[in-house]
Order: sequence, then C-alpha cells, then structure tokens
Amino acid sequence: TRTASIQTYTAGNGVKDLVRWPNNMYLNVWLVQSIASGAGGYAYYPGAGPDIDGIVVRSGQFGVTQRTLTHEIGHYLNLAHTWGSTNNPEVASNCSSDDNVSDTPNTIGNRTCDVNFVSCSSLDNVQNYMEYAFCDRMFTEGQKTRMIAALNGSASNRNNLWTASNLAATGTDGSDWLCTVDFSSEI
Repeated sequence: TRTASIQTYTAGNGVKDLVRWPNNMYLNVWLVQSIASGAGGYAYYPGAGPDIDGIVVRSGQFGVTQRTLTHEIGHYLNLAHTWGSTNNPEVASNCSSDDNVSDTPNTIGNRTCDVNFVSCSSLDNVQNYMEYAFCDRMFTEGQKTRMIAALNGSASNRNNLWTASNLAATGTDGSDWLCTVDFSSEI
C-alpha cells in the first residue's frame, strides 16, 4: 500500500502503525524517505514483539543495485553483522565479538570492498550481505542454517510464513506466486 504521512519522511517505529499486515502471515516492509537514526534500514531479531516486527528501509537504498533489504532480512531471520550485534564496524574491539555463525570469520567489520583485507587474524568476508562493504554477494552455509532455524523456531511468528496453510491464505501457493509490481505516480 502507499500511505503518505509525516512519519514516512523521518521514520521511526511509529511508521509501523500507519499500515501493518498481520505479522504471522506477512513480512512487513516500510519504504520511507529517511530514518530518524540516520540508518539506511533496520529490522529486529525474531521475538522482538509484534508492534515493532518488520523492516524499515530508506527508499534511496531500495532497488536493483542496493542490497539493504537483503541485509535487513538477514537481521529479521536472526543474523547479526559479521562483527557481532553492534552497528559500529571498523572497531578493533569487534574482534572479541561474534555473530554466532561458525563459518564467518571474526572481523572488525568493513565499509570498503577490499577482498584481501585481514582483520582479527583472518581474511574478512567483505562480500557477505551482513557486512557494510557494499560489494555483498553471499550468505554462508552457517548463516543459511541460522535463517532456516529462525523460520522454523517458535520464538516469533516467522514459523508460519512458509506453511502451506499460510501460502494458501495469502494467495502465494500457486505457480504464479510472485507478486506483480504495479505502481504508478501522480508526480
């Protein structure tokens, strides 16, 4: 849906009260002009609560060349940044943090795409979607396992999203299950 509101111009969690589809049936995504914290997007881990569940993304960081939504879906499916659960990359103390995924090396976190960069005594995985390097191309097998566990766990409503009954209820169970984008602008 398209809802114009002052809350979509400098968004916080209040934007989620404008329009919200049932969290146990849909992944809600709000595209906004800007985010009050200055972030490009944000999401909460499973179990954060129905009033804040979903993803907020700055519209300028949404589209074919941007991977912000992919990154935020990672958080929604229980992935931390590769350097742990802070929003602060390139900090030496991040070597002592962990993302709880065994096949992602500890890293300080990166904002540049140097595929040969070494921190924390190992080659950094700068092409990971959970980095800030913007040359992202992949999730690891361990991250995939963690996301599948989030979709099967009972800590949130995510375990219903993929069930046959929910796919039927939301009309996404047929061969034409992909949505058709049909937006227009009056500008």
